[in-house]
Amino acid sequence: MKTLTDYLYTFAKLILLGLLFLFASRASASITLNNVSVPLNTGTGATSFTFAVSTTAGSNICLVCAAQQSTQAAVKIVNSMTWGGTNLTYLSACAKGSGNPSSRTEFWYLNGATQSLTANLIVTLSGSEPYGLIAGCTAFNGVDPFSPFGGTGVATGAAPGVHSMNITTLFNSSWLLDSFSATQNGAIPGFTPESGFSTAYNLGYDISRGAYAYQATGTAGSLTIQNSVSNPNSWSDLVVELVRVQPTATATPTFTASPTATNTPVFTNTA
Repeated sequence: MKTLTDYLYTFAKLILLGLLFLFASRASASITLNNVSVPLNTGTGATSFTFAVSTTAGSNICLVCAAQQSTQAAVKIVNSMTWGGTNLTYLSACAKGSGNPSSRTEFWYLNGATQSLTANLIVTLSGSEPYGLIAGCTAFNGVDPFSPFGGTGVATGAAPGVHSMNITTLFNSSWLLDSFSATQNGAIPGFTPESGFSTAYNLGYDISRGAYAYQATGTAGSLTIQNSVSNPNSWSDLVVELVRVQPTATATPTFTASPTATNTPVFTNTA
């Protein structure tokens, strides 16, 4: 006959097996593209602008938005981004110059974004931007909910041609996200991402160029990205590592036989 100790021991084994199943499911996750949202235009002379951004069905969704400002005056920065009233978090930025000419590119993100939702993204600048702003968003499935980003690479300059940008990825099976900005007085610069990158957008507007590209990677380590720019007098290029859900190391439980209750003998005197 089973005792209470036996039942408790069986229950504990079931709990441990359930935890092992949960951790194993995390190990199989990988990053996939959920959706791309690009504004129709950017406008000039405004301090903010709004466009619709959507996600589709998925899990562990991270919404990543890029913004590019290129100007022949003092460049403005993004003060905030909100999506459906929820604040995005500033990630990183790089800039070339602070006056005439100048360019700036930056990333903002919302981890754990709601699936299957279309809502307005509102971008607010530090001041009026006479040459407009280019921006757009991508949503990804399978992004680590605790530490969604790893390494970062930066390159800036003013000369045309191919430029190299180095980044050391910290995790296997990550994705690289590349945001590029450039300006030229009286003309729109050109931009060609490295072969293998997919383009979310590559837009010319007024005297500005803004582009956002992405690519899956393999084993963690040092990488060199070579992008090409034509006809600039200021450009900025920023790449970040997007990290997949990380497997969790677990110890294999060892089960031992449960103790068996025994009767305590009772001694009586013999007559």
